[in-house]
Amino acid sequence: MGSTVDVLSEQPWGKTYYERRKGWCYSFFDGNSKTPVDIYAQFKLIPDSPGSYWFRGDIVVFGDGYHNNFLRRHDWRKWFMKKEDYLNSLHNDKNVVRNETIPLYARTEYGMIVARYKWIKDKVWKVFYDYGMADKDCLSCHDNPEIKSSVDGRSLFVNYTDLKGSRHDNIACSQCHSEVNVSKHRPCETITQKVDCTSCHAEVGVEYAKSTHGTLFANNDNNAPTCKECHGTHGILGKLNPQSPTFATNIPTLCARCHREGEKAAVRYTGTEKDIIKHYTESIHGKGLLKSGLTVTATCTDCHTAHMELPHTNPESSINPKNVAETCGKCHHGIEEQFVKSIHSPLISDTDKQLPGCADCHSAHTIKRTDAEGFKLEIMDQCGRCHEKIAATYFDTYHGKVSQLGYTKTAKCYDCHGAHDILPPTDPRSRLSRDNVVNTCKTCHPSANRQFAGYLTHATHHDPDKYPFLFWTFWGMTGLLIGTFFIAGLHTLLWLPRSLQWRRKLKSMHIEEETFPDENQTEESEGENT
Repeated sequence: MGSTVDVLSEQPWGKTYYERRKGWCYSFFDGNSKTPVDIYAQFKLIPDSPGSYWFRGDIVVFGDGYHNNFLRRHDWRKWFMKKEDYLNSLHNDKNVVRNETIPLYARTEYGMIVARYKWIKDKVWKVFYDYGMADKDCLSCHDNPEIKSSVDGRSLFVNYTDLKGSRHDNIACSQCHSEVNVSKHRPCETITQKVDCTSCHAEVGVEYAKSTHGTLFANNDNNAPTCKECHGTHGILGKLNPQSPTFATNIPTLCARCHREGEKAAVRYTGTEKDIIKHYTESIHGKGLLKSGLTVTATCTDCHTAHMELPHTNPESSINPKNVAETCGKCHHGIEEQFVKSIHSPLISDTDKQLPGCADCHSAHTIKRTDAEGFKLEIMDQCGRCHEKIAATYFDTYHGKVSQLGYTKTAKCYDCHGAHDILPPTDPRSRLSRDNVVNTCKTCHPSANRQFAGYLTHATHHDPDKYPFLFWTFWGMTGLLIGTFFIAGLHTLLWLPRSLQWRRKLKSMHIEEETFPDENQTEESEGENT
């Protein structure tokens, strides 16, 4: 930042040490105190470049001391140098030393407190930057479209118009490229590190470091996306700007750069989801976003988050089975309220079996309208993946057989049990409880009564323990039917030889009559005369 900061702090309750990093100074305090802690730090600034400065400081509380369990943040800004002091320093050619005591307050019960602070030049006094390290100094070289790196030949041209139209229009070059040294002929020759966005966006940096993307970056993987790949460099725009790559309708295209089939992320992916981008664009979310322009519909970042993408097996992942209902509930809050009270919710069911979540029934990227004919027929198979035996009994009933023929107006699983508010029949709130079952049947059968509702929808002749009468009746009738056919068949087989014998005898008699018709007639006439 072109300044030297000496920090004097006295803390009676813990150890303090300091580190200079990318323009920020950090103070780490042992956070074992269980009472509110006031941190008072005295700062002495010796400016080595003219201009005005803001003091900016905040308190970040971490659970384990390195970017975890962010609890609270407070931000202070305060003038350090007045215009008169600045002018005096120019005329007298002396450094102005001004002591300030800034109280930074935090409350913690565990972990570590990190206090950070830095001095930021203010754009209001931009007129005085001509005397020091200002954007103008950088543009003396980087405003040239032909300028290239002598190391790898990449362009070093900076379109200042893009920068001034970006979210960082009030940020000087030296605030991001903080290693510049105005005393050098080429101030940027002292730069050894890439721009560290976390110097201002600390919370985002914490999330990124824990994400899959951040882990790849920490391992120096060339496939790791960094801030600039998604947000750009000098022309960064806010996510509410339609021209921004992070605007809602542009996010699928942005993520597709790596996650479309054949791209670097899709190639290394070993999961079961394929053609993710294609399926998303064809889903109800994709159509709502890309065809209808509904920017409130779910995009990649709404489900996977923007900076903390983690695999579904990670308990902290937004798409972990235990968290996915909460993730979907950001948009479908009413449905989430029903689901968390249902038998499928991990908050209700204490079981070692895997409980179904939103993605198990609706899928992850191929989500369809629930009133679509295809979805109504497919959902029965989804239920059958877990409730295999019960699904088999359903397909033995009238409802199930008609549904198999493609008729969607007959009762499906969700018509009786509910979709997101499924409860056991013993629960008074259940649609199938004694008090509610008649009304449930009336949704399709308006004249239904208590006797009608006594119909055993899942009764099956395959279960002798639960339905013994039906079981023995079915097998008794089946045995009778088989016995009848067996006896009839045996009788037919025994009768067949004699039937064939009679057939041959009748055939021979018929042939004899046709061969000697006159003799037969003579015998008949003689018999008449006699």
